[in-house]
Amino acid sequence: MDDYQGRLFREIATLSKNIFLSFFVSAICSLLSQLLGIKWLLTIFGILFLLVFFVSWITPGVFVILWRPWLAHAWLYGINPIMISSKPWTQLSDFAKTGICAQSLIMASFASVGLIMTITNTIAK
Repeated sequence: MDDYQGRLFREIATLSKNIFLSFFVSAICSLLSQLLGIKWLLTIFGILFLLVFFVSWITPGVFVILWRPWLAHAWLYGINPIMISSKPWTQLSDFAKTGICAQSLIMASFASVGLIMTITNTIAK
């Protein structure tokens, strides 16, 4: 069981790291398309940028809500391996576990509010 959890931790961390890096790639591509004046490409990369950003920030909160905080731990470790411990979930202190859950829910809350504000701002135009 420990080997499975370790492999799952690495896979989730790698997935979140790749999604987070694609966030930066889409941001650079949308800036380049804006500089080049290509409107349709700007629209595509802008939508991709927002989608990747919201998925990257909402996912840890969804894991916590679904009672899978160890997956949120792996996701956050993939995004920020400097601040989040690579220890297995069972070896973390209660304070660290609470911090990971709180960080996940706060990130998901801000991303959800941002998504709602983006949608209402777009509709209001």
